[in-house]
Amino acid sequence: KHSRKQCKWLPKSSVERRYSELVDLRTYLVLAYPMLVFPPLPAKTNVDNLNTTLQSESHLKEQRRTIKRFLVDLLKMNDVVLYDVVVANALQQPREQFTNEGLSKLRADVAALTSAQAHVD
Repeated sequence: KHSRKQCKWLPKSSVERRYSELVDLRTYLVLAYPMLVFPPLPAKTNVDNLNTTLQSESHLKEQRRTIKRFLVDLLKMNDVVLYDVVVANALQQPREQFTNEGLSKLRADVAALTSAQAHVD
């Protein structure tokens, strides 16, 4: 098993990401590393569709747990985290820098990988 000590380069502070950016990151990972298994992200839901506050809080708690599992499992994949610039940027860049630089690179790579895969199929 990998420990937190092996990932000393990770920042101790947190970075903010939108749900859609995590979806883009997972899409990139699935396309770039087809032999690896990445946990699913929870389905995005509209809080207006939920019946009660209790249900919405329970649902949000489950979403947080699932997103955390995705990120923790990703951090255990040292070769991906340490050597893939796109992934490193998604995990480390401050919000504004990622929005201005990293996100466009991530989405361009997703488009290129999708196009390449379409040519193979």
